[in-house]
Amino acid sequence: MDNKDKILSNAISVFAEKGLHGAKMEEIAAKSGCNKAMIYYYFSSKENLFSETLVWIVMGIFGEMLEMEQGIFESNEMTPPEKLRRFISIQIEVFGKQMEYSRLFNYALGHEPDRVSEAVETAFKRGGFMGPECIFNVFDEGVRDGWFKKFDYAHALINIIAMGLIHVIAKPISEVIIGRKVENELEFRKDREASIIDVIFNGILARPADSPKTV
Repeated sequence: MDNKDKILSNAISVFAEKGLHGAKMEEIAAKSGCNKAMIYYYFSSKENLFSETLVWIVMGIFGEMLEMEQGIFESNEMTPPEKLRRFISIQIEVFGKQMEYSRLFNYALGHEPDRVSEAVETAFKRGGFMGPECIFNVFDEGVRDGWFKKFDYAHALINIIAMGLIHVIAKPISEVIIGRKVENELEFRKDREASIIDVIFNGILARPADSPKTV
């Protein structure tokens, strides 16, 4: 990891704990094993550093998702429900592994929403990420072949992302709802995945997902 990446990685930890205005450049420098001058050399200001951490987060999350999704969308062996199930599973897995990323992103959404919008746009341009077309194509395939009934693709995708993120960005809310502390994150994420799949599939399936594939 080079100096710039090391600064970004440690800045995420500090910003996640203390926010943009509470974080000190001295603390970020100390955690990164460098001096403040080096941070200013790379980023020029604390605000720019904060924005770059958001870009780093978006690129990291979407980059990992895309790597895991390779081959799913173009597969001729998987039915649309199988593709959608795997898509949801990947969302839950990647979001769940990045709790610190999610804490900072949640803070930014509440306090710096304009920076979040800019970060997402910048990350998609730098990473060459596609928009929702891939999963929308799966929806199209499912509707065309009779797996799914007609539905609003955009709202369905928002629902999937929102249901996958709620525990990650607001764990205390999940714990209040279920009435206990989450002791086993992996087990809880599996339960969340099963519940999300159940809700989504009950909303859009036109026939059972395990029906034989027709040619």
